[in-house]
Amino acid sequence: MQPLKNWIIRTVIITATSMAGMNSSIKHCSTVYGQDFARRFAVAEGRVKDGKAIHESAAVRLASFQEWQAITGEQTGGGARAGGQAGIDQGMSNPTAMTNSDGIEQALGQNMGSAGGQSGGQSGDQDLATKLVDPTASVTTLNFQNRYVSSFHGIQDEQNTFVFQPVIPYRAFGTNHIFRATLPYRMDGPFRDGTDPVTLFDLFLIPASWGRWGVGPVVSFLPQDQSGRDTIQAGPAIGFVTQQGKWTLGAFNQNLISGDSNLSFLQPVIAYTINPKWTISAGDLQEGYDWKSDQWVTLPIGFQVGRLVQVGKTTLRLAYNPQYNFRDLNGAPEWTHLFGVSLIVK
Repeated sequence: MQPLKNWIIRTVIITATSMAGMNSSIKHCSTVYGQDFARRFAVAEGRVKDGKAIHESAAVRLASFQEWQAITGEQTGGGARAGGQAGIDQGMSNPTAMTNSDGIEQALGQNMGSAGGQSGGQSGDQDLATKLVDPTASVTTLNFQNRYVSSFHGIQDEQNTFVFQPVIPYRAFGTNHIFRATLPYRMDGPFRDGTDPVTLFDLFLIPASWGRWGVGPVVSFLPQDQSGRDTIQAGPAIGFVTQQGKWTLGAFNQNLISGDSNLSFLQPVIAYTINPKWTISAGDLQEGYDWKSDQWVTLPIGFQVGRLVQVGKTTLRLAYNPQYNFRDLNGAPEWTHLFGVSLIVK
């Protein structure tokens, strides 16, 4: 009886000690897996040349993810576990597919898709919303805008101008470029209907540790001018943009020079990304200075509200930008309302 008694006592002590150790291990494991989750799923396997090692590593990472979910209580029900296991089976049965990041993501199965997919999609929308308020961002867009001038300084009249503005990023000579054309057509108002000055610029982008620069030429010409004045103006354009959290900050300057005129336009870049759909910014404010007459010719102030919308597979950005021009030159716009629709080309 004495050996049996000793065995029972020893078993109880070992069991209690093991339970305490297990509880501590669970807490430690949960902390470790939570802190190292991003590191465990980083694409370090891209440095591994052996495809077998890669796909086995992915399977181990998925098992680790399942274990972490089970420990922290984030995985509920058998469906998530079944989806994860299907991902393992699919990845293990196709080692070739596991040699690239797409195959690895596929092998992670529904576990990563349900949790990470939504956050990844929101992050993508957030990035897109931020890029669309950055004049140096490489996003292909077709912009359609109606500029409605509801009042002029010194003139009782109104005016509508339709503007088409394609923005096309491209790469040439080892450098990223952004080409932008602004083609306005005046439809009514106190002045003759027809084409307003067409503006073209080509920026090449210079990355910096804090953001990026944009530098390049800008050209403006008036196809239907019969005044005898110079119809072509050209000069340098330069701008910079930095990202500070949800804030996009910077400035953009264009200079148009000819024998008859010397104009500079300064556009402040101030924007805040509210969420993946909504942004608020200073809008397309062009503070204009005429060096020939040594005076400001436009001093607008305003704001722009923009929203991303999805129409089928097409992503659009809708924007409204009211502006008030403090420079009260006779015939200059006083209140301008800009309504815009941008088609994002992916």
